[in-house]
Amino acid sequence: MDGDPKAFEENWNTIRDEHYQITDVKWLTVTDESASCIYIFHWEGWFKDQWRKGSGRGTNIFTRHHHRWLITHEHLSLLPKGE
Repeated sequence: MDGDPKAFEENWNTIRDEHYQITDVKWLTVTDESASCIYIFHWEGWFKDQWRKGSGRGTNIFTRHHHRWLITHEHLSLLPKGE
């Protein structure tokens, strides 16, 4: 992983007791060596002592490395208003 692993872990632990779900997965490309998909994600959990929830869109790129699939890129964004 590029960047500071400690910063990544601190950000990851910002939401406590998080429940995360993806829906509406659409596979855009699938080959023997790579794959990509888009989806809708939903999350909820404790953030700064308040129960929060949200949704957004995600894109993942997978690469096959030594017979294992790895997420090599992920992009998450908010849903446009009204979706």
